[in-house]
Amino acid sequence: MSIPQEMSDALRCPSTQERLRAEGDRLVAERGRTYRVVDGVPWLLDEESLSALDRAFQRQYTEKDARSYDRQVRLLGLLFGCWEPRERRKMVHLLDLRPGMHVLEVSVGTGANLPFLARKVGPEGRLYGLDLSTGNAGRGPEAGGRRGLSGAPGAGGRGASTVR
Repeated sequence: MSIPQEMSDALRCPSTQERLRAEGDRLVAERGRTYRVVDGVPWLLDEESLSALDRAFQRQYTEKDARSYDRQVRLLGLLFGCWEPRERRKMVHLLDLRPGMHVLEVSVGTGANLPFLARKVGPEGRLYGLDLSTGNAGRGPEAGGRRGLSGAPGAGGRGASTVR
């Protein structure tokens, strides 16, 4: 499965910052570096160069962990005396986002920031999510759907997914 052209236009090679072009199930940088596209999700990591710590983080959050993460964070927030959605809203407010902007959230996790980002960029804007862990990376489109955002391609794998 290939990725949508609009996503390809937004992606850059993590090593060289060159624009990536879609060629079948691969993304290719101007100097020839390639990245796989798995189930519509670009894998923008050089798997060979990952440290042991990064590999451990990739395996740390499974699909099951990702499903319970939001509940755990909300509970911890309450225990520490803050309402987590309010804190996310305040954080996004500091970003000076405007309607129509494109936003890449690095370490998108379960997508808890997505509804706040979506309100800022409006229906003309675009949201992209990037996460290192396999359990989280494919949840961006699902999280967007759960939070009332239009669905988009991408599922599973490490890399980026279009949320809206």
